[in-house]
Amino acid sequence: MKLTKTLIIIFSALFVAACGGGGSSSPAPTPAPTPAPTPAPTPAPTPAPTPAPESCLVGADTGVSTQDFDGVSKKVCVLTFPDSAPITGDVTLSNDAIYALNGAVFVGNGIGEDGTDAGDDGILTIEAGTTIVGTAGAGFEDATAWVEAVNAGAADVEVSDSDVDYLVVKPGSQIFVEGTASAPVIMTGVSDLTGEVRAGSEAQWGGFVVSGLATQNNCNEADLGTAACVANGEGASGYYGGTNDEDSSGSIEYLQVKYAGYKFSNEDELNGIAFQAVGSGTVLDYIQVHNGSDDGIEFFGGTAGIKHFVVTGASDDSLDWTDGWRGFAQYGVIVQTLFPATDAARSKDNVIEADNYGSDMDRAPRSFPKMANITMVQDYGGDTLLLREGTGAFILNSIIAGNPDDSSYCLDVDDNETYRHAGTAGNMTNISFDGTIFDSVKCSAMAASSGWVDPSSSDEGADVFDIGAELESLDSVMFNATGLHGSKRNAAYLSHPLVNSYHAGKIANANVLDSNLVTEDFIGGVKSDAEDWTVGWTYGLHISNADMQDYCPLGTALTTIKDGGGAACEITATNAAETNIRLVGGGLPYVMKGKLVVGDGTAAGAQYLQVDPGVTIYSDQVAGEGSLTDLDYVVVPTYSKLLVNGAPGAPVTFTSSREVRTSGDSDSSTLSAETTNDWGGLVINGLATQNKCNISDIGTAACTADGEGASGSYGGTNDADNSGNIFYGIVKYAGRKFNNEDELNGVAFQAVGNKTEVDYLQTFNTSDDGVEFFGGTVNAKHLLVMSASDDSIDWTDGWRGKVQHAIVWQNQGQEFAVDRSIEADNYGSDMDRTPRSMPMFANLTIVSQDGQAVLLREGTGLHIYNSVVADEGASTCWDIDDDTTYDFNADGVPGEGHVYRGNLFSCATLAQDDDSGANVAQIEALLSSDTNTASAGGGSLSGYCNGSVESGLTPVAIDDAFFDSTNYVGACASAEADWTLNWAFKPSE
Repeated sequence: MKLTKTLIIIFSALFVAACGGGGSSSPAPTPAPTPAPTPAPTPAPTPAPTPAPESCLVGADTGVSTQDFDGVSKKVCVLTFPDSAPITGDVTLSNDAIYALNGAVFVGNGIGEDGTDAGDDGILTIEAGTTIVGTAGAGFEDATAWVEAVNAGAADVEVSDSDVDYLVVKPGSQIFVEGTASAPVIMTGVSDLTGEVRAGSEAQWGGFVVSGLATQNNCNEADLGTAACVANGEGASGYYGGTNDEDSSGSIEYLQVKYAGYKFSNEDELNGIAFQAVGSGTVLDYIQVHNGSDDGIEFFGGTAGIKHFVVTGASDDSLDWTDGWRGFAQYGVIVQTLFPATDAARSKDNVIEADNYGSDMDRAPRSFPKMANITMVQDYGGDTLLLREGTGAFILNSIIAGNPDDSSYCLDVDDNETYRHAGTAGNMTNISFDGTIFDSVKCSAMAASSGWVDPSSSDEGADVFDIGAELESLDSVMFNATGLHGSKRNAAYLSHPLVNSYHAGKIANANVLDSNLVTEDFIGGVKSDAEDWTVGWTYGLHISNADMQDYCPLGTALTTIKDGGGAACEITATNAAETNIRLVGGGLPYVMKGKLVVGDGTAAGAQYLQVDPGVTIYSDQVAGEGSLTDLDYVVVPTYSKLLVNGAPGAPVTFTSSREVRTSGDSDSSTLSAETTNDWGGLVINGLATQNKCNISDIGTAACTADGEGASGSYGGTNDADNSGNIFYGIVKYAGRKFNNEDELNGVAFQAVGNKTEVDYLQTFNTSDDGVEFFGGTVNAKHLLVMSASDDSIDWTDGWRGKVQHAIVWQNQGQEFAVDRSIEADNYGSDMDRTPRSMPMFANLTIVSQDGQAVLLREGTGLHIYNSVVADEGASTCWDIDDDTTYDFNADGVPGEGHVYRGNLFSCATLAQDDDSGANVAQIEALLSSDTNTASAGGGSLSGYCNGSVESGLTPVAIDDAFFDSTNYVGACASAEADWTLNWAFKPSE
């Protein structure tokens, strides 16, 4: 860092007296008052630094200059205003200097232990772009030691004997932080200024304390509600509290507080920022605390509200309140681990830790904040939310996301008094999460039996109830395991575009509960990338695209793709098996080498692989390189999860490196309509029921099967098992045939449960099947299967899932042979075996090429509604093989398990029989029964979207909550309503 020595100024006696600097031991007289400046508009233009005067106007001149964060060299002024000689009157810190705190710096005299006025007050104004540093925790004894290290000839400044530097605004005084979006005020440790700070640094200085005159409850019971109800602040910050809930301690706008906090004892710790009995007249807007030691932000009583706040990397609790805080909070972002590759070892506790009053939990005024639109991303440590000691809380329209392995509980409500105040099961009035989504792998189940709500011994008493089960029963609270928080590494907290579209109907009216809150049309702290209020003034949340080109996240390593494919991050098999990995977007692509297995298939060894929007994952090898079994593919064993979080315009793509190679025998010029089986595909194993096992084991946990392609065992007894999610995912050129009985598909769902979410999934040019279901209960919406070389959709072994909005489009100009659009089985050697394959389809469009469009055999059933089965060649719509398929259990009930309603069958040939099962007449009777239309060659599709014939049909109602109500048959009502636009891969586009 560039350092320049300025002229050492010999202080005049007048200047020393006014600033309290030099060697004077007498208290500084109060400066002449000047009017407080009007706060700058938000956002204000970046201010130009005031031309530097010859000496510090506030504080002692060190004779040293150093470079500020804005790149300008500025003089260093040391602030020495101890409790005995605080800042009084109006004082402004201009942005022409850098200010070093010399011990504890106080604004105003505050109040005494009885609540009476202790002396003159102060007003401290801090201009936009001003930097204030503390030094005592950064390897320097005090500010002067740092200055001396910078320049051995610096001025001799009298120093404090304090061990830590911090800033305190006392009751009755005010602070006006006038930062802007382009020039925030920064309070930090000096090592941050010198560039020596590390990602995990903390406690570089003491922090920022604001004390007010509002009510709080930490006092003698007899004094509650009187001016004598005061408390003694932590870190010798003085007394606070009073009777004025509308008290104003000023305004704080666009402020960064970094690397703060200090531990005097286990019961006395400074936080990033402490608001002590601060009143509602105080404006708190656009505030970030980063890497605070102890808590990020803590409220001790009072009524202050805060908007647009960010807490990152707090070592204890990110947000803490106690002693009767009744303020509000809206538009918040809390991320416990901002830099996972370097920050994981730092201890962290709860995202929110909330109390009323420990020894008298019903004491009034009771802590009861109202909060809305906050995104919380937990990582490591304690609970996501800990509510105890009688507090109430409304946390509305928010996203609560937690780490699946290393965190403790999603929700911990302690103490009988907390439950009693909350309400009762069925009538919970004072703890609310309306409009909020618990969106994480761990927080997808909340009943006490799930293990994610703390069943601690403190949760005892006559008023305790299963609060997790109560929340889970409410339609207004949502639980997912999607990991939708986060759109890219440099905005790790953002609401995913899908969150609002999925949950818009659940948004709570926050304004009704508190007039300070706005009822927004989104949940979470940030609506979208385009409306991201954190841009431009926060630290660490946004990094440049150039920086992203060198960044590989935890669990990956920088490498290159073969034959000129470019730089990439390699996902190593060892890391995937042992580490939760998030493939962040906005930077390099990723490459898989070999069989990538996520976790080890045990509950203890469960891991997740999370993939952000826009990420591309390439294979290392392509067909013809290495042996037949030497290939790249992804296996998600039982208990582990795959979280594919693509978005419109930014799908997640799994594909062949042939797409990006620029040289060699398999470069991009060899990519064609014939490209397939370049890599293995996706295999997801679950714990749902299936029927491929010893008959004596059916229905037990021992009913497991071995997956194809050495993908491991799958199956169990949990039909509600959760293997993660696939949102806007594309799988291209995948699949591999080892032998006729062992083939990898585009995507294989093996005993996957119905808590797994699949929405917007495409497979293209896959070898063997596009998508195959091996038992299980997984459902899917918006499924697009194009040019699979065998069957487009295949199921077997007892699959009972549901699919809506699905397209099979076989002919994409490829010359390799294709088989059926649907090939479906129950169980080959025991066709009556249960659980019986019995899926339900609605709004399916099949555009078959040749051969059979649909083959049902080996005992499967099928319910199909409002669908279109057509062809572009000379296909047969329907074939039902095997007597058991048509007459399950041979009980004389033909068509048992076959429900066809509201469909159009318009292939060149309607039905076919193969000597076993239903004959042509029986099949045609099914196809033309009820509300179906069977008309060979009678359709009018345009591609896969409806023409006039299809548009003239009337859909039937489906009595199942999974299915959306539609006013059309088929998957695509019209070209204008085509849901494949803006995400799917089309070779002709």
